[in-house]
Amino acid sequence: MKVSVIIPVWNVAAFLSRCVGSVCAQTYRDVEIILVDDGSTDGSGGLCDELAQTDTRIRVIHQPNQGASAARNAGLDCATGQYIQFLDGDDLLEPTATEVLLQTLVKDNAEMVICGHRRINYRSDGVIIADLPQKAGASGTFNRKTFLERFSQCDYLVYVGWVYCWDRLLSKAFLDRYALRFPVGMTVCEDRMFDLQCFAVCHSVSVIPDCLCRHFVCVSYKSACSASIRADESRWAAHQESFDRLYALLSQNGCLNEAIKRSIGQDYFNTMVVAIYRLCRSDTATTFFEKLRLIRKICQHPMMRDALRTYSPRSARESRMMPRLMRLGNGYCVTLFALWKARRIYG
Repeated sequence: MKVSVIIPVWNVAAFLSRCVGSVCAQTYRDVEIILVDDGSTDGSGGLCDELAQTDTRIRVIHQPNQGASAARNAGLDCATGQYIQFLDGDDLLEPTATEVLLQTLVKDNAEMVICGHRRINYRSDGVIIADLPQKAGASGTFNRKTFLERFSQCDYLVYVGWVYCWDRLLSKAFLDRYALRFPVGMTVCEDRMFDLQCFAVCHSVSVIPDCLCRHFVCVSYKSACSASIRADESRWAAHQESFDRLYALLSQNGCLNEAIKRSIGQDYFNTMVVAIYRLCRSDTATTFFEKLRLIRKICQHPMMRDALRTYSPRSARESRMMPRLMRLGNGYCVTLFALWKARRIYG
């Protein structure tokens, strides 16, 4: 049983050898590693070709820059494995990751298996400032409705299941049967949109709590080129669309009860507050009045007003002030507070 590991590559020359090395060193050996060079300009494309000379399991695709979605789709279209695993070019797999995921998927006869991960926050100078295990919750195999009901456990952005695509193994036959692909053109939340497509048609999902991959996140404001931290209205709109689609999916499957609404409200609020803080970073090109206009729009959105009714901070690191200001609906005060907070977070 072959596993195709698809890695989109765009300007990750500093990390790519480490990433690919973690796949080559997997205890499960029957893998093909598909590197999709998405028009890199930092030498990553040439490095892909060099790495392919070191291991016959590595295949390289070069294409003009089209974004991570198009790169992953290109990898999917040429993958020959019966199972699919995604990995970002600056992340790592633990040595037994593929073996454990495959054993679980086959044993449970599931269409996908999801695991936990470790989020590694680091500064632009390479210093690691946090290593945060993000577990997937209780293990088990779930049908679609039961899996979706797990959103009642959702408290934070990292809820395992609908935020990422690299914390899982999927059946290639399942993806092809329903023509499941990533939305081309999106640079934010494309993972969520892909996940929601999968959940809409899946019959069986397995979950294991093991943290089998390490996801590296640069928290320095100097990394503004990363799609995941760009700050503009399109970012907020993408997040909003992902939550709209999540609500629609839960409603269609009879899962949108009050407990799930409250729990997703926590996630929604935290997501939007992070979007506001990033919008207010000192290195964004938007003017104060553009920030104010968008922040007022976020504060007044019906889903935000609904989330604010039941939101409560769950940890000491979460702001008590922001929900109070947003409940008052004073966009000017929210913007001033967010500007102050962004300076503390991003410098």
